[in-house]
Amino acid sequence: MPYSWVTTIAPNQDGSKVTVSVKVDGFEPGTAVEISGYATQANGTIATFRDVQEMPANGGQGALMVVAGVPVLPSGGFSAGVPIVVVARAADVWVTTMVQGASASTQGSTAAWASTEDDYHPALSPSKKAAPYGQEPASA
Repeated sequence: MPYSWVTTIAPNQDGSKVTVSVKVDGFEPGTAVEISGYATQANGTIATFRDVQEMPANGGQGALMVVAGVPVLPSGGFSAGVPIVVVARAADVWVTTMVQGASASTQGSTAAWASTEDDYHPALSPSKKAAPYGQEPASA
C-alpha cells in the first residue's frame, strides 16, 4: 500500500504564511489529487491548507506536491522549538452530475437529486467516463 506524508513545512520571512510539501504516492498520472489538512502547535497556532493538483507522470516513484502561501493563525506564526503536528489527506477528486427526480431513496425519503452511476468523471479529465461499479473506466 502506498503512503503519503508531509515532508516539510517552511515559513515565509515574517512567519505569516507557510509552504507545505507533501510526498504523494499511489495515484495514476493525470489524476486530480486533493491535498488538504492542517498543521498545529500546542499553543493554538494553526495553518489549514487545501489544493487540487494533477498527479505528474513520474515512473511510479510518487511526487512532491507543494501547497504555498498557507496562512498561519495567529499572525505571529509557528513558535520555534515547539513541535508541529500535521494531519494531511491526499484524495482522488471526481465530478458527479446529479439528476433531479432520479429514482433513489434514502432512509425513508426520496432523494431530490441522484447519480445515475455513469455520469461522473475525474475532475481533470471530463472526457474520461466512469465504468460500472467494480470495473475499470475506459480512456477517451
